Amino acid sequence: MGIADAQCKSYLSDPERFADAFNYFVYGGRKVVLPGELARTDPTELAFPGGDGRVAVQKYRDLLDLWVAMRDGRAVYAVLGIESQSYVSYAMPVRCMLYDAAQYDGRLAKTRKAHAAEGYEGLGRNERLTGFARRDRLVPVVTLVLYFGPSEWDAPTSLREMLGVHDAELLSLAQDYRINLVAPAGMAVGDFDKFGTGLGLVLKYCKFSKSKDELGKIVKEDKRFRSLDEESARLINVVTNSGLKLEAKEGEVNMCEAIDEMRRDAREEGVRRGVRRGKLMTLLGLVDGNVITIDQAASSANMSVADMRAELDALRAVGAS
Repeated sequence: MGIADAQCKSYLSDPERFADAFNYFVYGGRKVVLPGELARTDPTELAFPGGDGRVAVQKYRDLLDLWVAMRDGRAVYAVLGIESQSYVSYAMPVRCMLYDAAQYDGRLAKTRKAHAAEGYEGLGRNERLTGFARRDRLVPVVTLVLYFGPSEWDAPTSLREMLGVHDAELLSLAQDYRINLVAPAGMAVGDFDKFGTGLGLVLKYCKFSKSKDELGKIVKEDKRFRSLDEESARLINVVTNSGLKLEAKEGEVNMCEAIDEMRRDAREEGVRRGVRRGKLMTLLGLVDGNVITIDQAASSANMSVADMRAELDALRAVGAS
């Protein structure tokens, strides 16, 4: 796992952000999933476990929570998983399908064990054979893919897209599996306001990070960027490779000031490079005019002779082209 992916995973491990992601995608921003209703579970999946001779394949999710809530006097259960991506994954439908299938298979195994421990009491012949009764139900598993890149997600979003078959009749019988994807490039500007944590601002920044002018405008217009929590600001810096100098005050960062400082540094660096190039051009003219030697030029620029020769050769090549 790369640094960016590790930081994305750490960022989303916070229950408020985890719940925020699902509230946006599933409920349009309504606060239905509450952080206190989430219980972190082991994200390690065993695909096709059991004692029937099958080989267990270990898979590692990014994050997995059990959601347990009471709504209108009824219990709500669901297994919620998140896969965070700083890059486009072209095999994501199969990857998520395996995670979810392993989770369902594991819950089947737990049900079988529970019935076995009770001596299969009250179960019919077929129910005893399968270890799963007619009345048994599984907990729904929902996996959400969060992509933090600024580019479009150009990878398959369904299993069907990965199949190299053009026989429509055959393809109609192949079961599909679609991923639940959040990709900032495809989100409308108003969508980012549906988040209740800094996650929405992270995704908003990612969406516009490829255009400096548009990004500057968006950050200045949205006042929330002036007091962004430090963790969100640092994640932005990593996933967009912005190179911002972040100064946190009481755990918050003013992204407007950070961007302005970056632009000032860029302008100053441009001026320094211009001055340096001008000096080298002057020295090149003096050396080529036999006014000074290469050794004298190197001493004037506080460089080694070898470095000065390389610099002057590069300038000559540019001039020749």
